[in-house]
Amino acid sequence: MDPLNAIGLASNILSFIDFGAELVSKGLEIYKSTSGLTEEIRSTKDTVTELRRFVFKLQRPDNS
Repeated sequence: MDPLNAIGLASNILSFIDFGAELVSKGLEIYKSTSGLTEEIRSTKDTVTELRRFVFKLQRPDNS
């Protein structure tokens, strides 16, 4: 195996290990949470809820 292929293989293995560790970490975070959501998703959900409230207030009333 030439050196460039060896470096590429090592890089791919490290990427796979990093992905697996991230997957396990997020899985544990979801498992331990009371809502079943990660903190990032819960924060995003709260932001979307607030934006919907603001948009609802900005809509013009129907003058029918």
